[in-house]
Amino acid sequence: MRRIFNEAWRVLKPNGTLIFKWADKDVSLAELLYVLPQAPVFGDKKQTNNKSGTNRYWLVFFKHEDDKKQNPEEAKRDASTIF
Repeated sequence: MRRIFNEAWRVLKPNGTLIFKWADKDVSLAELLYVLPQAPVFGDKKQTNNKSGTNRYWLVFFKHEDDKKQNPEEAKRDASTIF
């Protein structure tokens, strides 16, 4: 996931917005946020009423014009601070 995100981030223009959709069927949101090098600006959780109990998340990332790599510790946010 990190490689996919890094490539999307690389081609994203300055002041661009990246919308990332995630379903936590196999990998939890916490695990995803741990490996991503950027922290989302905000997100939205859509609970589903299916047997598997999978939730869907929409995460929004913004690339600033003077974007430099974000401090990795800053990117390690808890999911509760995003929603």
